[in-house]
Amino acid sequence: MAECSKCKTTIRGETGIRCMGVCNKIYHISNKCSGLDQYSANILELNNFIRFMCVDCIQYIHNVDLVLKEIQYEVQKNKQNLVDYKHEFESSLNQNENEIKQLLEAIEVRFGERIKKMEFVQKSCEKNVNEIQKIYNHVNELEKSKEDICKSFEEKNINMCNEIKHIIKQTNERNNKLSYAETIKRKTVLPDQSGPLSLIVKPKDRQGAEKTKEELN
Repeated sequence: MAECSKCKTTIRGETGIRCMGVCNKIYHISNKCSGLDQYSANILELNNFIRFMCVDCIQYIHNVDLVLKEIQYEVQKNKQNLVDYKHEFESSLNQNENEIKQLLEAIEVRFGERIKKMEFVQKSCEKNVNEIQKIYNHVNELEKSKEDICKSFEEKNINMCNEIKHIIKQTNERNNKLSYAETIKRKTVLPDQSGPLSLIVKPKDRQGAEKTKEELN
């Protein structure tokens, strides 16, 4: 048999009632234990859909309701704070985005000019390098042409010297073979003299008097 949670005595028959709240304890249906008046007890007996709840559970639930209301209030308050923080954050974010955008534009303009100058200097250097390379190639071509010209002149001079030597040699050989009469005719041996100076030219090869006479005539 069950025991009343209020008076701690045994509950006999159908004189007990169970709390349908949090505690689920059993009480005597009398006003002393359950706190119900006779009218409320009769209503509970006639209507099965009505549930009994002890004073402690009612107080507990009331306190829970108060706590829930406070929690709900704090939730609403925090929700509003979150909304305000969201607006402030979005405003700050937009402001920061504008500042960052302006900063990036300033950096782009500043460094864009430097990049253009660097590109111009690079192109100028490349142009100068190309010009220097052309000059270097021209100098090499001139050096090669100079060597070829000098070599050609050297060969021509050598050939000319050889020809002159050959001509001189032939002339000397021909002069050595001239007869006495041919020497007199060419006047290449007898010098111009103002006084009565006698000169005898002796030919290299002996020849007959008749041949000399014929050559003189």
